[in-house]
Amino acid sequence: MTAEALNEVAHSFQQADAEGARIILLRGAGRSFCAGADRKQYPGFKSSEENIGRTQSAIEVGIQLKRGLMSTNALTVAQVHGHVVGGGLVMAMCCDMRFAAEDSRMSLPELKLALPLGWGALYRLIELVGTTRAWAMLAEFQELSGREAVDAGMFSDCFAAGELDDKVQGRIENLLQIDREALYLTKRQFRAIAARASFGNIEELDGALLLGPLRGPHVREKFPGL
Repeated sequence: MTAEALNEVAHSFQQADAEGARIILLRGAGRSFCAGADRKQYPGFKSSEENIGRTQSAIEVGIQLKRGLMSTNALTVAQVHGHVVGGGLVMAMCCDMRFAAEDSRMSLPELKLALPLGWGALYRLIELVGTTRAWAMLAEFQELSGREAVDAGMFSDCFAAGELDDKVQGRIENLLQIDREALYLTKRQFRAIAARASFGNIEELDGALLLGPLRGPHVREKFPGL
């Protein structure tokens, strides 16, 4: 998962939303939805960049993606399978409805990499699973299966891997039967309530929180390309 890939996802969502899409589906190809960041280089960060403004802007690619995913007028749906790691899991959490294969493996290994959870994702994580489970996932590196993620409140539902595509498509077809304007207004209500609940949240400090560790020796050991 590179900065370029993150920008492509954000652009795709913005384009689909601008074209009037009612539902946008986010899913991954291959054996896993997303195995996390490219360990050769933290997305957007270059240790050779001396300009603090450009550095700060570059490493905020994740928070810009999060805002883009959560600000669409369209209803967003995540469909995940295999490994769902780090920023990949954050992307899925940013979607309105989330469906997983039962044998998915979800984790947030940021503290193993000597980094705090970035992208302004901590508020969203706590909102979905509560502080106790959030601490377990972050500090005890707890990994969740699809079923465990549903039980924790992180995902809407899970299905056998071989049935996932058909089941999610069925859910989307049901959603498309809802009146367009009613669905749009409901999405706006959810967004307004989330914004009010997160008033004063710390996502504005996201880049600053990441910059210090990214320049430190412990992160350099984990990301050899820095």
